[in-house]
Amino acid sequence: MKIIKNEPATLAEKSCRISRYLRHPQTVNEKRINSTIKKPFKFYPKELIGELAVFIFGSFQCNKFLQGTCVPCFYSGFPHSKKQKKDIYNALLKQTKYILNNFNKLVIKHQKKNCYEYNLYRRFKNKGLNILLLTGEGSFFADHEIPQAYRNKILNSVWKHALKNKLNLQVQCEAKAEDILNAEKKGEFKEYKKLAKDLNLTLEIGLESANDFSRNTIYAKDLQLKDFEKAINITKKHSLITDAFVFCGFHSMTEKEILDDVKKTIDYLREKNIGIRLMFPNIQRHTINHLLYHYKKYNLIDIRTARELIRYLIFNNNKNNYNYIKGQDWILGGLVSNPTPLLTIFNNPNALSCKKCCRMFEQAIYKLVKTYDPETFERYLKQMKKCKCEKKYQAFLSQAPKKPLQERVKNNLEFADKLKKDYLALKSLKTS
Repeated sequence: MKIIKNEPATLAEKSCRISRYLRHPQTVNEKRINSTIKKPFKFYPKELIGELAVFIFGSFQCNKFLQGTCVPCFYSGFPHSKKQKKDIYNALLKQTKYILNNFNKLVIKHQKKNCYEYNLYRRFKNKGLNILLLTGEGSFFADHEIPQAYRNKILNSVWKHALKNKLNLQVQCEAKAEDILNAEKKGEFKEYKKLAKDLNLTLEIGLESANDFSRNTIYAKDLQLKDFEKAINITKKHSLITDAFVFCGFHSMTEKEILDDVKKTIDYLREKNIGIRLMFPNIQRHTINHLLYHYKKYNLIDIRTARELIRYLIFNNNKNNYNYIKGQDWILGGLVSNPTPLLTIFNNPNALSCKKCCRMFEQAIYKLVKTYDPETFERYLKQMKKCKCEKKYQAFLSQAPKKPLQERVKNNLEFADKLKKDYLALKSLKTS
């Protein structure tokens, strides 16, 4: 791919500017409540354990959201409190207390009584395992969202609850690479040395792509690969389980380019012995991706592209790699979210694949995330190969783009810039 010098940075800046404009109604007209937030926001993606309990602490908006980076994201579409900063931070402990006081209802009842497929430390032998994910709107380790003193109290509260109730836990925390670097400078991870083992403390770091242009120009991640590598070296130094988010829905790319980009990122992470959390795209309002989708300049990846990426994950897996899921180094994500997306790859009306195949693939993928059984996954997909939309997809996949990728990105951003006012005037945005 030919890259014109300095233009990627200019395109990234333009992308961020457009995203800030599209997100502006949310930052100005956001729901502001008079009380503090007493319960974290939550959702339950299906995984091998049953349903993973994801808790999003309510405090302040993600800085990246306000800066306009991470263009497909609308994770900060939550209500916020009008209270003083001190009260908002103290409410984080109330949210933690709510989780722990209702742990059986919020976590345990959503998960299997026992799940031995996980290669995790169990302090209490012959007892079950439970997994929960903790994050702020952007990162559990972002000081403006969850200050260090409060992170420490939250993790220690969870640890004490686990010991008191004889629970074997894995606590996953979403984190940005820059926040990990900052935490290391302050010696924060040394404070978690004792609890990290008992809680199987796991950091989920956003990478999105190993390719600089995909990551920092199209996605506008604002992350240098060297900083990501510094972050994973820190997590390894402290013996923390580490996964990386990989995105597979970049605008302006062809399906083949996405396949190539994601496969290379998977290879890169496997060389680093980092777990892979493959994130399927969805459509969130107030994003460049939604604008381009609405005006037919972008489409979600087809389920058959997702199928090939999953096959690559399964059959190119280095089973000698250490990972907490025995024999595997991957997790599938982005299937459900909070806020609820407008569209997913399963219900996309503009999909190449027919509705029957989309329903079939949805069943197959949920079966896979609950069993990690590739043979069952393949059996579910046999009928898809016989459908006439298989040939339609293969023909589409073989089409070469008429313009270089950088030019396509530039054209799409120029289009989004011109249509951004019309987009925000859409009635569907005002009623969604």
